[in-house]
Amino acid sequence: MYDEQFDVTWDENDMIQVNEDDWISSVIGTEQDAIYDVLAEIK
Repeated sequence: MYDEQFDVTWDENDMIQVNEDDWISSVIGTEQDAIYDVLAEIK
C-alpha cells in the first residue's frame, strides 16, 4: 500500500522545466526543427 497524500511545492524560481526543455531539445531538436519535420511529413 502507499499513501496517496503527498505535498508538492514549488515557486517561480524553480528551474525544473528548463532542464526538461533542454533534454527534449537534445533528443528531437528545437521547437522549430520539430515543426519543420512535421510540415515535411504533411507535404
